[in-house]
Amino acid sequence: MDMQAFLNTAVGRQMKAMAEKHVAERKTERQGYQEELNTLLAKGGTRTNIAQNRGETRFVKMEGVLSFYSVGDTGTVKDLKPLTMETFQSMDKLDQMKFKEKYPAEYMAIEYGSFKQDLSKEFFEGAVVANNTDYKELELYLNRPTVSNEFDYHQNLEVSSAYDSFEDYKQGLTKELKTYRQDNSVEGRIERQNRISELQGKIKEIDSEVGGSGE
Repeated sequence: MDMQAFLNTAVGRQMKAMAEKHVAERKTERQGYQEELNTLLAKGGTRTNIAQNRGETRFVKMEGVLSFYSVGDTGTVKDLKPLTMETFQSMDKLDQMKFKEKYPAEYMAIEYGSFKQDLSKEFFEGAVVANNTDYKELELYLNRPTVSNEFDYHQNLEVSSAYDSFEDYKQGLTKELKTYRQDNSVEGRIERQNRISELQGKIKEIDSEVGGSGE
């Protein structure tokens, strides 16, 4: 009996269906591995990565002061300064237009020469600390969810769910910030690289078994 004739038998059809189911399951498994791999690769390897957006000008609010900085080669905060009439003029035209889109009212105030900010000692102390730190870490900290009164922390689920504990809230350590720090620590990078190698091995094994890319 040739193969085609066998596949036309009840046993043959059953075995073919089982084989097709196995292939489909393995391809689904591969897709999950690939998605996890893509996520890990996007976080970078074990070495310090060159920031893809190095040189980008970014705007933040620190101690209530609208400020801007550029992203350094390795993703650090470079030359953070407050936005003033003078510093605005130091920006290139592209960054000025980006500012206009994000802060139209402030841009209009600058146009009419009436833009002012209260530059406190706390702002300058924060700026000194912020310079040369990881820009993503800084922005995660500055944009953390807060409540106006600490007594409202437990009642505000949107805020409290962003932290592991009230102690973390008082320190500004959101779950996202803690995860980011862990991912980018030496230990986190090594752990990530090990998992990347493991996933690449699993994907290669499935491709050898069922063929193709699973797509």
